[in-house]
Amino acid sequence: MQALMIQADERLKQDPGDDMKVLNIKLHENLGAIKYIFSDKTGTLTRNEMYFHSCSIFGLRYDHLNPIKSSEGEENHTDCNGAGENLNENSYFIHDSVKKKLLYHLKSEELIENFDVRNPFKFRKQAIMEFLLGICLNHSVIPEKVETTNEFSYSGPSPDEVTIVSIANEIGFSFIGLTSDCLTVSIGDQLYQYQILKKIDYTSERKRSSIIVRCPDNSIKLFMKGADSVVLKKIDNFSLVNLYKPTTKDLEYFSENGLRIFCYTVRAMSHEEYDLWEKAYEEMIYEAISNKAMRKNVETIIDEIENNSLLLGVTALEDKLQDNVGEVLSSFIDAGISTWMLTGDKLDTAESIGYSCKLFNDDTEVFKIKELSSSIEEDILNEIKKCKLVLLNLY
Repeated sequence: MQALMIQADERLKQDPGDDMKVLNIKLHENLGAIKYIFSDKTGTLTRNEMYFHSCSIFGLRYDHLNPIKSSEGEENHTDCNGAGENLNENSYFIHDSVKKKLLYHLKSEELIENFDVRNPFKFRKQAIMEFLLGICLNHSVIPEKVETTNEFSYSGPSPDEVTIVSIANEIGFSFIGLTSDCLTVSIGDQLYQYQILKKIDYTSERKRSSIIVRCPDNSIKLFMKGADSVVLKKIDNFSLVNLYKPTTKDLEYFSENGLRIFCYTVRAMSHEEYDLWEKAYEEMIYEAISNKAMRKNVETIIDEIENNSLLLGVTALEDKLQDNVGEVLSSFIDAGISTWMLTGDKLDTAESIGYSCKLFNDDTEVFKIKELSSSIEEDILNEIKKCKLVLLNLY
């Protein structure tokens, strides 16, 4: 009878009128015995198609909600429809008003308010340019020129990076070439080459990536990108005093909306400082080859050069949910199946996604277990004990 019901269910047929045959009468019995489902979030519950939703650059948020204020204090209104509307054709879905605001400030001579003598940028456009340059240099994407249009498209292992680099390309900062020791970037109509001195890749332990380059003016800079929980611990005193508060406020807004976040910083260094660091780094790498215990020392040396970085800004991407994912998860919960979602997102972002995909509802009791100090294991055990006590009281 169960097999006949399955074969008669029109919703299980690929096309109306198609025949469906149950070949294994025990498979659905096994499915009925499932009590737990473990699911990845990105690419499973979500489409793994990134949309450039918003960004925060040097303490100023760029989204589709806030109008631009001119130097005279008047509001320059752009088209501020809903987040899913008014997207540019042939783009990686950056909202038109966000793009207009960025282009507006790139062309304006607006001064940065509350200018600090330690601030390397006098005009807001300088901060935006450095932010976009960091996007163009610190990534793992590959450019490909489309012969029919003479434009560039990008591919890579991370859809986040592909989207962000594509957006920078739309705004006029194009990554166009890569060799073993050089990156080529087009800004406007000018080509600039950046010599790669050192590249430190992203790992799940580091939660960040860095690249050290020699710029066209012979200066040396380190561009870093990664999770805010790590990157914000490495910013300099100027950033801590002037940029930390407005940026973390924007981060909270992005997290509450379930957006994927990357933080960007830059650190300028002298040739002497880099030469000394590079020598110590190479020596430690050589020692770590024969002695695995020395690998921690390699990380320590990397930390030293990444510390005291200038906070440039944050990108916020949206990964749309799969069609009907909320209905499916609700059905699992109604059937008494416990569903687990795995994600590397921020805690607030993960919670927001949990509600939007209906893994949580208004009656769900949410427990948060997180690192509180250096003794991670002890903290986690204490938090689990608290959760057990609450659950015992509830049931």
